[in-house]
Amino acid sequence: MNDAQVNVAQERTRRPHNAFTLVLPDAAAADELVTDLAGAGVDQSEVRVFVGDEGLQAFDTKNETHSWIARLLKSFGDPVGRDSDVVSAYREALRVGRVVALVPVAGADFDTVVDLLRRHGARAINFFTPGSLEAVPSR
Repeated sequence: MNDAQVNVAQERTRRPHNAFTLVLPDAAAADELVTDLAGAGVDQSEVRVFVGDEGLQAFDTKNETHSWIARLLKSFGDPVGRDSDVVSAYREALRVGRVVALVPVAGADFDTVVDLLRRHGARAINFFTPGSLEAVPSR
C-alpha cells in the first residue's frame, strides 16, 4: 500500500467536499488508480485509501466519538437513510477485504476522473459536494 493509506487518527476532523468515495476490489487496484489519477490532475497526496480494521474505524457509526466520515454522512440528515446505507455498504466492503477510497477532485476534470474510477473497477461511487452526497453510476 502506498502513502495514500489512511491514518485514521489524522483523518477524523477533515470534511471532504468535491470528492468521490468508492469501493475498489483490492489494494493493487487502489495503487493503480492513485497512479493514474495523478495524470488526470488529481493530487495524489489528497487521496485516502481505507483498508482493513483501520478503514472500519473510519466508518464506525456506533462509537460515541464518530469518525469524521460517519459524522459527515449523518450531517446531511437524509430522511430516507441514504447516509446509513452508504456507511453500511463501505463497512461491508472493508469487512470482505475490499478497499474504500476518498478521491478529492479539485481542479480535475469530473468526467475523466469518473472514467478512471470505472476502468479500475470502482463500485458504490458517491460524490460529495459542499451540501450533498450524490450517487454516481458505476456504468
